[in-house]
Amino acid sequence: MNVTGLIYFVILALVISAIFSFGFRRRGPWGSFWIFFIILFLAIWATDLWLRPAAGPNWGEIYWLPPLAIGIIIALILAAATPAPRNTAEELPENKNPVPEDPGYIALGIFFWAFLIILIAAVLFGLFTGV
Repeated sequence: MNVTGLIYFVILALVISAIFSFGFRRRGPWGSFWIFFIILFLAIWATDLWLRPAAGPNWGEIYWLPPLAIGIIIALILAAATPAPRNTAEELPENKNPVPEDPGYIALGIFFWAFLIILIAAVLFGLFTGV
């Protein structure tokens, strides 16, 4: 893995995140551009480490089609998991905020941290073992 590949992954994840966040208004189930970007970047990096040797068109030592395809697939999955927008002002009484102790919020938080740890472990294992 070289620095040029990492720069490509960062730019790719930023572009796909920007398209989905600002173009389609879908930021994944967590609702944050940066969380969407981090998940997308780690997924692209991990799949590039694990799917070697890659096929398809290349530029230098970078095969650009497999990370692009994986980035779009992961972004579509995260966008599909985005809840539909709702007007919380009409649903909630005055001075009442959504309760973060709701089981849905807790499950989503647990899923986020588990998914993030698995992605980081996949990247580290791929880097240090040379899969």
